[in-house]
Amino acid sequence: MHPTARQRMPPLKHLGRILAIVACAVGIYYSIELLNIHVAASIGEPVLCGAGGSHGCAEAAETGYSKLFGIPVAALGLGFYVGALLLLVGTYIADAVKGEDSDRAGHAGLSYLLLLVFIAAVAFSLRLAVVNYTQLDEPCSRCSYLYVCNLIGLIGAALLYVSHRRERAGHGGVKVSAGVGHPFAALFVVGFIVSVVASSLLVDSRVKDNKPEPAVTGNQVDPDLLRVDYAPSFGPEDAPVVLVEFSDFECPYCARLALTLGRLKARFPEDLRIEFRHFPLSFHEFSTRAATAAVCANEQGRFWEMHDALFENQPRFADEELREMAGEAGLDVNGLFACMDSDFAAERVAADRAAGESFGIRGTPTFYINGEEYAGSITLADLSAAVEAARDAAAR
Repeated sequence: MHPTARQRMPPLKHLGRILAIVACAVGIYYSIELLNIHVAASIGEPVLCGAGGSHGCAEAAETGYSKLFGIPVAALGLGFYVGALLLLVGTYIADAVKGEDSDRAGHAGLSYLLLLVFIAAVAFSLRLAVVNYTQLDEPCSRCSYLYVCNLIGLIGAALLYVSHRRERAGHGGVKVSAGVGHPFAALFVVGFIVSVVASSLLVDSRVKDNKPEPAVTGNQVDPDLLRVDYAPSFGPEDAPVVLVEFSDFECPYCARLALTLGRLKARFPEDLRIEFRHFPLSFHEFSTRAATAAVCANEQGRFWEMHDALFENQPRFADEELREMAGEAGLDVNGLFACMDSDFAAERVAADRAAGESFGIRGTPTFYINGEEYAGSITLADLSAAVEAARDAAAR
């Protein structure tokens, strides 16, 4: 005996509901992660590169595409998934209710409404995917996960709707329409609005409470005094904007700035030159040793490789760890350590620190854009604006 269509439907219905619930749950998780990245990017905190793809997500958070009508897209996503999850709860409760055919039609309409909202979500995902994969230097992986969530949710909602439609057909072919008038439909609206408003207010509050003061100090130094021939550099020699950085490899705020400057290079490949100078702080036990390692790496033509390794492994700067970093950076390790123990390396670091003190530097990171002094944390957006302003001023 073959099972009837109605008998086959419950497993299909359950599969659809499970897929949609998983999509909503994972979507909520990654929406919250993206909101945290949005806050971190807004206040200038680092979002580390790596297998998780946070670098691309941080870049996305700092573009105009991260907001819609002034609301973080991640907050809209969180509201959508919370609302859809509540709507799924509504379909479950409605299925448990025994009523007339008109009630059954209304209950089936909830799954139709769920299908429509996931169709809208997939359509919105397509628009965002175009930006993600064509406008960003590195795509945001978490955004990609949400696109997959929306597709899985759409499949689940479609299975649930088909199951309900066939099930209702067994009760006299009652016509099924979007259940916007069903009392449970309000669950989606309430969940969406409450989640979006609450998360947006929380993001604004966190940004307001944690965003650093503007980094510009108002001090001005003659650009020619800041520059030395031996400073490691990146960018064209004739760039209209020169950023001279005084940094300490053991300072966590310098590590933040290093990440920001790494992304700044990509934005201004022809207009910006970055020059690095050392300012190890006396209360950082290993900062001078790390600085000498960087000086000697520069002598081998691999300063930036060692620079990145030191900040990534901060503050593990014992000699064994420096040897491991140097080897991974492609350096002649024995030559590096011979250089580090020489007067040359110590004098080079001391000269940079003395120069910084003569400019009035009191802490790190401190940097100069065409002679204008900045100190402390700064967002990529603010730093980009400062570079653009300096470039425009140099052109006049």
